[in-house]
Amino acid sequence: MKGILEMDLNLLIYFYLVLCANVYSVKEFVTLKCEETVTGILNEDTILPCNLTTAKPSKSITIELRKDEGNDRLVFRFNGRHDAMNAPNRIKLLSPDLRNVSLVLQKTQLSDNGKYLYYLETDVGYKQVNIVLVVKAPYSLPKLALVNLTATTMVVTCETTGYPSAQIHWTVDGKNLTLNSKTKRKETAQGLISITSTLPIITSETDQEHNCTCAVWNEAEHKYEARNSITISNVNPSINQQTEEKKRKTLTAVGVVVGGLAAGIFLLGLLKFWKRRQPVRQSNEKSGNQMLKNLLLRFEDCPANLELISRNHQFVL
Repeated sequence: MKGILEMDLNLLIYFYLVLCANVYSVKEFVTLKCEETVTGILNEDTILPCNLTTAKPSKSITIELRKDEGNDRLVFRFNGRHDAMNAPNRIKLLSPDLRNVSLVLQKTQLSDNGKYLYYLETDVGYKQVNIVLVVKAPYSLPKLALVNLTATTMVVTCETTGYPSAQIHWTVDGKNLTLNSKTKRKETAQGLISITSTLPIITSETDQEHNCTCAVWNEAEHKYEARNSITISNVNPSINQQTEEKKRKTLTAVGVVVGGLAAGIFLLGLLKFWKRRQPVRQSNEKSGNQMLKNLLLRFEDCPANLELISRNHQFVL
């Protein structure tokens, strides 16, 4: 009895080993290579690249795609015809060629993001692989806005939307000021991430202009995805206006003073000139009067001649 039991056990082990060897050999007849990680763009078609190699021609093929959500939900099946489940008309075979067993996910959505199990079976063997689909929405061109808080303080705001989460980096005149900024994130109705970042800038009266750049840093891909810049000129318009007003008033005051001095100098010179001319005029008037008196004495015996001379030469006594 003991010998029979030992023989049955050995036979069982033999059959088990044969079965395992057959299963392993069947799997070795099939080679399936797929991209382990695929990036899809929101609202665009995404290809899950897969290639099939068999040791001998296969007459039948079955493909199943399951999404790992705790229960391996079946989202696609192909067994000679398309049979999409839970994603009607969105998942298809890329090619009728049985060597290219890539799938196409049409109009990719954020809900498609996740881990998938790709199972393939033929009449010569089977294979399964895991595929991780990362869905992203490229971030929009950042919108920049400038808000003046005080005469020397302003805030630059940067807004952008995309998926998944990203960082905002700030540079001002080539200097990294990201640590000085404050960034907030919120989810939109479409499931995207809206990012708003603000950067305070302290200025002085001597400032002329600044070049501010807001850049979106893709954390997963380690690269800048989008950026925008704004040039801030006359950062303190109120101070500049006051300065210009002071300059205008100063120039006006200087002009008035210079003009007044010039007018005073002119009048002083004119007065001196007039005073210098007075003795000469008085001397001329005296000489004229003396000549008239001499003539009158000379012709006092000739009244007619005197009257004629007086009429023709109107001397002033």
